[in-house]
Amino acid sequence: MARAYRCDLCNKFTDCVQNVSGFDFKIGEQHDEFTGTRAKMKEVKEVCLDCHKKILNTVKELYKNATTEQ
Repeated sequence: MARAYRCDLCNKFTDCVQNVSGFDFKIGEQHDEFTGTRAKMKEVKEVCLDCHKKILNTVKELYKNATTEQ
């Protein structure tokens, strides 16, 4: 019997997920400097293959932009 997983980013059900616990990011993190409170955060641990590809492409673009600016 196959297991079903839910992507933490797009909430799509899939049978194959990628573990992204090596990445340290949270979705929806907001800090109010006046009151010192933080908005509710959603920790991302398992993502579908489509979201994983988008994350990797974003990281590559950020790295490429950072190296060209120096």
